[in-house]
Amino acid sequence: CIDNSRGKDEPMSVIFEPDSSFYAKGETEGWYQVHPETICQSTELTDIKGNLIFEGDILESRASENKADWKCWLVEYKDGGFCILCKTSKKHRKRSSVEVWQLCADEIELLGLVIVGNKFDFPILFKSVTGGTECKS
Repeated sequence: CIDNSRGKDEPMSVIFEPDSSFYAKGETEGWYQVHPETICQSTELTDIKGNLIFEGDILESRASENKADWKCWLVEYKDGGFCILCKTSKKHRKRSSVEVWQLCADEIELLGLVIVGNKFDFPILFKSVTGGTECKS
């Protein structure tokens, strides 16, 4: 995904060509090539640090004081809305389950969600979300 650290109101330009895409932050910062398959939709929501959240981002829930309780969540667009999902597995069971929550401002605050990466640039984090292992942020 395109850089999540920019503010909501900062201008951004995008050029789409048959085999590649480019984007620029502002008017004078230069153009950056991106792979078209990594361009994601904005949720128009921000994490607890104020960073804009995009589809494909990996969020970590930090509401608990106990780091062992922190989980990684993947942002996806499904059935007309954004949701977060986390695959969990119990050590004593061979099965795993998937928790799915609707992504909204209340859930972001309740879970203490912070962007720790995205599924394109951080495949290890992506595997931790989809494979049920501990988040390695």
